[in-house]
Amino acid sequence: MPSLNKVNANLKEDSRRYCSVEASQENAALVGTAVEVQYWLLVEYNRAWKPKALLDNDLGDLINTHLDELPREFAALSGLKLRVQFVKQASSRIRKYPKILIARGIDHPSLFERQLVQPDDLLHLSCEQILDPVTAGFTPLQDSIVLVCTNGQRDVCCARFGLPVYASLDADLGDRAWQTTHVGGHRYAPNILHLPSGLLHGFVSAEEAPEVVRALDQGKLTLDRLRGRSALPPASQAAEVFVNRDREQRANTYLTWLDQVELDQHTHKVRFLDPHQQMVTVELRTSLSEPVLASCEGKAKPVKEFELIAIE
Repeated sequence: MPSLNKVNANLKEDSRRYCSVEASQENAALVGTAVEVQYWLLVEYNRAWKPKALLDNDLGDLINTHLDELPREFAALSGLKLRVQFVKQASSRIRKYPKILIARGIDHPSLFERQLVQPDDLLHLSCEQILDPVTAGFTPLQDSIVLVCTNGQRDVCCARFGLPVYASLDADLGDRAWQTTHVGGHRYAPNILHLPSGLLHGFVSAEEAPEVVRALDQGKLTLDRLRGRSALPPASQAAEVFVNRDREQRANTYLTWLDQVELDQHTHKVRFLDPHQQMVTVELRTSLSEPVLASCEGKAKPVKEFELIAIE
């Protein structure tokens, strides 16, 4: 598959350091780098996004405060992690009434949507409604959706490399493709998040993006681009990729996650069930890399990496 050097070949060269170009050139490890999220709340917001889009926008202080507090309230209520994102589509698809979408990535992954009549409707969105969307008037969706991080105000790599990927997917998928504010990991841009599965892929070029999504829709993984399944803790994300690589298995329903145990500060044991209800145990080690450019505007810092010890 093409590297970001090839993706960038037709763009004017400059002297700027791009975090995702450096990461691609260094063959940065992708496994276990997805932000852990069990529920995604997606709010359609079609105006220009600022660096801190969820806090700096035209929705007003009351709505911004409510959206900012929801993840903490959700964790206190359910013990699960909620992430709030802004999403939008091409200008030709702007609706009179924007949408809210909820993606659940655990148990039986599922996706729901509802239209907003007015922005203040967001003030009445509660954690209980997110946990039980149908009762709150959300409609279940049968098709998956795909998010591409494109917020160049947050990090220039997301726009420079993400926007061509979104354009490619918009042409291929139509309403199933969305731009989003930030999925974490600028240095892995372009990033594609598939929902409701929560599978996050990085370093995906515009040319290969439709192929990656078609594979996901068929229950297959593109392992050399897979960052992880966001519903799982990072070590478990890495363990799932290691097992699929080892067994040359591409079905993303192949393993059922059971638990993750920390054996010591740097060693984890992760347990899965395979389709035959047989236990699969993965032991892996974590370490910190040398300092790397984590974002275009940030300072170099170490990132966590995972090394397979054994699969039983």
